[in-house]
Amino acid sequence: MIAVFLAQWRHDRRSPALILVFIGISIAATLLFSSNMNGTPEYAVFPDKGIGHEEAEQRVQRMNDSDSFSFMLKSEEKAIRDVREGRTHLAVRLMAEGEYRIVTAGEGLNQSMVSEHLNRIVSEDGRLAHAAGLTGKEGAAYHTFETFMASPPLHTNVVRPDGRTLVGNDMSIQLLFGFTLFLAMFTIGFKVNSVMEEKAFGIWKRVILSPVTKTGMYMGHLCYSLIIGLIHSVTVLLFFDLVLGYDLGTQYGLMLVIIMLYSAAIVSLSMLLAGVVRTPEQFQMLLPVVLPIMPLMAGIYFPPGLMTNKLLLLAGELLPITHAVHALKQVALYDAGWAEILMPVAKLALIGVICMGIGINLVERRKA
Repeated sequence: MIAVFLAQWRHDRRSPALILVFIGISIAATLLFSSNMNGTPEYAVFPDKGIGHEEAEQRVQRMNDSDSFSFMLKSEEKAIRDVREGRTHLAVRLMAEGEYRIVTAGEGLNQSMVSEHLNRIVSEDGRLAHAAGLTGKEGAAYHTFETFMASPPLHTNVVRPDGRTLVGNDMSIQLLFGFTLFLAMFTIGFKVNSVMEEKAFGIWKRVILSPVTKTGMYMGHLCYSLIIGLIHSVTVLLFFDLVLGYDLGTQYGLMLVIIMLYSAAIVSLSMLLAGVVRTPEQFQMLLPVVLPIMPLMAGIYFPPGLMTNKLLLLAGELLPITHAVHALKQVALYDAGWAEILMPVAKLALIGVICMGIGINLVERRKA
């Protein structure tokens, strides 16, 4: 086992290009797709015909009472052109009688939240207008409401049971974990493929004649693949934590255990895929087809709760990346302990055991 492990290490030490490329892609993809996740989304607003500029400014100011979105008054031509050319997901048209219309080229991530925000404004303004109609003093009703909201009699503060501030989902952290673990699958998969290559070239038949056992051959290859996947993930996360200042919490040991179990599960999954195909070339073609689908099915690229398809949710439960990202987020964002992450960690271990058992049986039953 140790001899096989060291042989793989010497090979990658001489030509580490593949591993370095996947580490670089992990960093680049996270920076590219998560750079604007923490900023406030900004959307254009333009008035419909018959709405004056002063009224439009007042309504835009009313729309900006939320910290989740930022709205700016623009011309109709520019707002629609930005949506059509993909510079922004949506724009808002101010309609008569306090109504709003969302202009979009396709359903975006924040469209439902913007719609909910606008519906809340319409509902509140409708109740104020009704109150003003009952009193006959429209200006006084709005002034009373603004004065009341400036100094409400009751303040609410949502905190965790231990008194700490409740933290929402951070998409930049989710994408960091997602892209890191996704690219680590490629690193591990191509390392596991060396088992197929050595079997195809007849190397195993010659090596097994030596004191090295078949179990030692498997253990050497698979342990090395696990360690390489672990190094890949840890290197990327340390880069973002120490160099770019991402807040990943302080429980590094717990995160290391999760990443190790995830790497072991991906090694097992790669062995299962290796058992399905017959040649190393088929494995190299299958890997880029199967792996990119997994983060999509796991919902890694979307905010929690956005994906509601029951079939996809069920399929996502069968994928290691789903449980690994969930466990890492719990540790990084919510300072979770073993009790909170026990279920996703147990699922990772179960997936690893099942895939490894089936995969090795399929590989051994196929003639080398």
